Amino acid sequence: MFPLVKSVLSITISVKTITHLGNQTPPDGTDLSHSCRPIHTVRGDVPFADGIDLLLTPGHTAGTQSVCVETSKGKAVIPGFCSDYQNFDPPDKAIEVYPLGYHFDLLQGYASALKIKKVGAILLPPHEPALEQLKSIS
Repeated sequence: MFPLVKSVLSITISVKTITHLGNQTPPDGTDLSHSCRPIHTVRGDVPFADGIDLLLTPGHTAGTQSVCVETSKGKAVIPGFCSDYQNFDPPDKAIEVYPLGYHFDLLQGYASALKIKKVGAILLPPHEPALEQLKSIS
């Protein structure tokens, strides 16, 4: 487990992201090789701090991570990929989840959306307009 203070002052990234990027600069221009902050790599789902877990949820990128936080109302998951409530509860009930729209690997993206849904947590998708009004979940 990473102490929270140490982690706030460093970058925690999936080994899959590092492997996928190789020596490339990510599309957002972030060049991790010149970071003045320490870089910690993780593999798979890992505890990050008390009550906070990192979940490997590939699909959008090879090493996309989501965050699961224990709250007074239960677990809350912040998906690390572009999503809204319809991704996890699609109007078309023929499928269990809608995979994310922009993906590195569609099948992994579908599996990751299912994984998050099956956590049975409060979902906080980053592109959900309804969350703009949310003040608290506890």
